[in-house]
Amino acid sequence: MEPRVHRQIVVVDYNPSWPTEFEEEQIRIRSSVPWIRAIEHAGSTSVPGLAAKPIIDMLAAVEDLADAESGQENLKALGYELVPDPTLPERRYFRRLSGVVHSHHLHVYAWAGFSERQEILFRDYLRRHPETASEYGVLKRRLAADDPRPAVYTAAKTDFVRNILARALQERGRVAGYELLERAAIALARRQDQLPIRRSVLQAQPQPRSLGSSREQWRGYPLQPTFTQVATASAMLR
Repeated sequence: MEPRVHRQIVVVDYNPSWPTEFEEEQIRIRSSVPWIRAIEHAGSTSVPGLAAKPIIDMLAAVEDLADAESGQENLKALGYELVPDPTLPERRYFRRLSGVVHSHHLHVYAWAGFSERQEILFRDYLRRHPETASEYGVLKRRLAADDPRPAVYTAAKTDFVRNILARALQERGRVAGYELLERAAIALARRQDQLPIRRSVLQAQPQPRSLGSSREQWRGYPLQPTFTQVATASAMLR
């Protein structure tokens, strides 16, 4: 059990060794806990250049959450303890301590929907947008300096995080639309009589942008497919 200490948020400069620390730890976990299907590096230590709390956050996926509970002895042997959290019944949360300091957090979820977890969407958006990651780092440093109590710090950055998640979801939807267009183009390229349709499907008309930079592109296409383009591609692939 963790000793009773008054924890405070400490935000430090990005450490280039964090990705290596994650890789080493996930190898340790996978070798001892075979029921884990995937492990992702999450949290601020997973974003290059981003100031962060020096804790390696990991997301793991299992076929069934019962696997996480039955295998907790394996994790205990690696220095992890299960922390009950009735507020998130869909998660099993383990932490590894170094003395009284948290060094690693492992958040275990069911495999279904794992790739759509908001932690992964948030991480990937910051990786794609270093200017936003830099802004987030400045905010985190200021909030930690203003009040380092965990609950206060977390609440103070909630609006920023929600805003980024909204952008990430919107951007993901636009990319998904172009993935659909590309699949339609590949299918239609095999039908010579349909080539004019192929060209019309792939031509992206300029659209007003509600977020991000005009340089945002996906494989050369502006990230703003029209509804008609996506609907046409979807119909072609049925």
